[in-house]
Amino acid sequence: MKKAFCVLPSFQNTSPRLRLVCRCQRWYSDDSKKDDTGASRDAARAQMDEAKRLAKESSKQKAPKFDDFGPIYRPTYVPDDPLTADPTKRAIKVLKHQGWELWDAIRGRSPGPGWREARIFPQFCDTLIIGGGIMGSVVAYYLKEKIPEALNIVVVEKDPTYQHAASTNSMGTIRVQFSQPENVKAALYGAEFLRTMKEKLNVYADEPDDVKFNPQGFLFLGTEADVPQMKINHEMQIECGAKVALMTPGRLAARYPWMNLEDIALASYGLEQEGWYDTWKLLYALKKKNLSMGIHYVDGEVIGFENDNQWGDFPEHYISGAGGQKFQRMVRAKVKTHNHGEQRIQFSQAVIAAGHEAAQICELLGIGKPQPGIRVIQCPIEKRKRYIYMFHCPEGPRLSFPILVDPNGLYVRREGINGMYMCSYTPRSNQQEPDPDDPNSGEEFFNNVLWPKLVYRAPVFSKLKLRGSWHTFYDYNYFDQTGIVGPHPYYFNISFACGFSGYGIQHAPAVGHALGELLYEMKYVDIDMTKFEFERFLQYDVVKEVVIV
Repeated sequence: MKKAFCVLPSFQNTSPRLRLVCRCQRWYSDDSKKDDTGASRDAARAQMDEAKRLAKESSKQKAPKFDDFGPIYRPTYVPDDPLTADPTKRAIKVLKHQGWELWDAIRGRSPGPGWREARIFPQFCDTLIIGGGIMGSVVAYYLKEKIPEALNIVVVEKDPTYQHAASTNSMGTIRVQFSQPENVKAALYGAEFLRTMKEKLNVYADEPDDVKFNPQGFLFLGTEADVPQMKINHEMQIECGAKVALMTPGRLAARYPWMNLEDIALASYGLEQEGWYDTWKLLYALKKKNLSMGIHYVDGEVIGFENDNQWGDFPEHYISGAGGQKFQRMVRAKVKTHNHGEQRIQFSQAVIAAGHEAAQICELLGIGKPQPGIRVIQCPIEKRKRYIYMFHCPEGPRLSFPILVDPNGLYVRREGINGMYMCSYTPRSNQQEPDPDDPNSGEEFFNNVLWPKLVYRAPVFSKLKLRGSWHTFYDYNYFDQTGIVGPHPYYFNISFACGFSGYGIQHAPAVGHALGELLYEMKYVDIDMTKFEFERFLQYDVVKEVVIV
């Protein structure tokens, strides 16, 4: 008589591993037991042993820890529901691991510096991004979005606390008023990214923190000499989809009676998609999203590159006059981690998003050194210091105060509605540039340079009180003050996303989207950034913003 195999009612709701074990644990008839060879029974036992072995191996897989910024390495295995992990067991495991490390250190058996990085440092990647601020993180996000399962991305960040990063120390403004149509379209794309970031950057239905976007239009003031160009800019901005209005001195006087308009002939005011927001919360949301997608963040500094020891012929059609030259392809980067361990990582593509340190990365690649060929052209990026001041003026204008941009390079915005303001300054000449190596807070610079300009434009600011100041460093492009996007003409597999001279944060979503198209579709689709590529320096093609700070 055959014994029936009983299936529990909840069998279909069990895990696949349990169903596999149950299928192998079958009851066989008495006839099968009388089989002299015992082949059926042996086969069933073999299947059952194999199923148990697979179940045991599957149970050893551990879910990654989804904390805020987490460790520098993330496994590619992502569980269906990471919140089901037992926190008690996780805590016991961590304490046990740290206990063994302490015991080894007491007994003098510590593996030494660099052992942790050697164990978890990713040795290979498809795309290496140098710089993990907002620009680098957005680029990583869009690249990973193109091929979410197959693409392996590593981001190397020198300052994991972002204490000195321009991403977290800037005024956090966004505007659509530019003189280049590509910049207008990029700013519009960035504004749309901020509007939809809760859908884009949610992690397992957990929405990111609100970046507290404050809508407020930019008011660009222009002198009589600026009027023709401001009208040209206005027509172009309208064609690109921006909502901008021109204002005469009469309208300005009626709307802003506190403003001195003696030298002002025209103004341009942004009606939509301009304002400011919390850049730190945006960076926080980006990094958390990237970690959940399997992007690896490495705390370290790139100190060198290695080529593949193979020489190739430079294609004649790629750039005029370059035919017949030889080139090598960089395939590995040397990274110095924070505990002085040096590691190497092999890559297929690399993106330089290192801000003002991009020129140093180019020097490691041999770009800008005296040599024959196109590599002699330098990367025109240098570190420029910008002070940001917070001051209080109880009698100053409140909600009606725009983000004011003065023709002399001063720009100021309110901070809340209690009489607090933030201001900064973009010098019009190199003689007024702050010394980047000066450790002072910049109070003397404020008193001698900024305060007189503030009082001239708004006399009510003569009674202000300075509350604090800090500084940041911009990746200033001294060639034309416009960003560098796209591949290098010599190193085909190395691209740029830097040199925006102060407005890179608001362009970061558009740059990430464009690089994702270029690197993995081999062309620009939505936003054509060919004009911003490195090749313009070889041809001395200046792409400069006019009547725009």
